[in-house]
Amino acid sequence: MNTAEDTQLWTTRWIFKADATCQFRQTVLSVLEGQTRREERECHWTESSAIAAIVFDDTGEALQIPFSFPPGERDRMIFEGFEYQRIG
Repeated sequence: MNTAEDTQLWTTRWIFKADATCQFRQTVLSVLEGQTRREERECHWTESSAIAAIVFDDTGEALQIPFSFPPGERDRMIFEGFEYQRIG
């Protein structure tokens, strides 16, 4: 992402487990600041009608995020309008 004064590299990783737990991990590298910021949050999830309902354990914040899979693809997911690939 480019801002007026900075170039930033954002990496977001969601981990969804079969036991309905999840993790959100986000890393932001700022070229201007020369440092990396990390955020990790534990959560729980459910799914209904292609909407992931996520509740963060630390704050109770709840999100409703639409998702889909491109036709014929199970290793890619469109989540919150962004494309993610399965890792591992």
